[in-house]
Amino acid sequence: MAQPWDLVFFTGSGRVGKIIARAAADTLTPVVLELGGKSPVVVDKDLPDLTTMANRIAWGKTINAGQTCVAPDYMVCHKDQVENVSKAIVSRLDFMFGKDPSQSDFSRIVSTQHAQRLYDMIVEAEKGGAQVLCGGSAKCDPTNKYIAPTVIAKAPKGSRVLTEEIFGPILVIREVDDMSQAIQTVNDMEGTPLAIYIFTSNKAVCDKVLDRCPSGGAIRNDVLLHFAANLPFGGLGTSGYGNAHSDWSWRTFTHERAFMFKPCHPAFEFGDIRYAPYAKYGGNSGKAFIALIKLLPNIPVLNTRLIWTSIGMVGLGYGMAAFGPAGVRTGLADLIDSASGVLRSVAAGLR
Repeated sequence: MAQPWDLVFFTGSGRVGKIIARAAADTLTPVVLELGGKSPVVVDKDLPDLTTMANRIAWGKTINAGQTCVAPDYMVCHKDQVENVSKAIVSRLDFMFGKDPSQSDFSRIVSTQHAQRLYDMIVEAEKGGAQVLCGGSAKCDPTNKYIAPTVIAKAPKGSRVLTEEIFGPILVIREVDDMSQAIQTVNDMEGTPLAIYIFTSNKAVCDKVLDRCPSGGAIRNDVLLHFAANLPFGGLGTSGYGNAHSDWSWRTFTHERAFMFKPCHPAFEFGDIRYAPYAKYGGNSGKAFIALIKLLPNIPVLNTRLIWTSIGMVGLGYGMAAFGPAGVRTGLADLIDSASGVLRSVAAGLR
């Protein structure tokens, strides 16, 4: 990072992202940060299909054992649906990985250090009176980098599962009275989430959450998939800045350099209005120049093939209209002859 780079693209934690950004500032190197945060799942009382929703949330929470930057971190659920949704998610986890996920193809945690961190978070929540709906510390083996898929309700306020990005297969469910409280709960969390996932059959509810909860990206009725879609992917605030993926990767890693070619000819000087003395034209030459810059359209680069094609089409139409089919050749020849003379004169003047 001591070297001057054209661009630095970093994916990782906010802590390291700050180090990268500070180091890049010394060489004025532009940076794109793709960080993370606590991405919420917001569940309305007006549910889409329950089983499909539970499958998607369970999948998003457990793919790569929850070790993705866009994994659902916690769920805010309307009180009228919290029991049904909780049971459905536990049921789908059981269907996907069986009664003992350690014997399935469930992923392991990347390191024993990170597994121990997740284990300690679960233990802290359990000691604080959290309700474990499935999984839990008793079913984990951090020494062998295994953390069981765990669903927790009623986590104690201030516990690490509510304050830190989990980055593991632990889903915390928080109950709210209505969508206004759900929005307040999301916005009370520290930082800006990389993603927000809204499950509702009511478009107006989705729009309300989107309007009031900032995030890097968002999906209605699914999770994670915007990461792989033809969409700009990136964070906002503490979850990063800049975009990538698809066309946006090309834009991010490309400098858009402005270039202009201006014909050096008196015809394009417009009465020397941009040059001193500025008292000419009644003292309005400066204003006239500024107005000219703003109002004149861009002068396109002449494309010879396009010009001759256009001339041909005009000549064809002119011949048909004036002389009928027999006069097309004569009209086209006359128009090309006249246009050639004009173009030669213009080209000579622009050199």
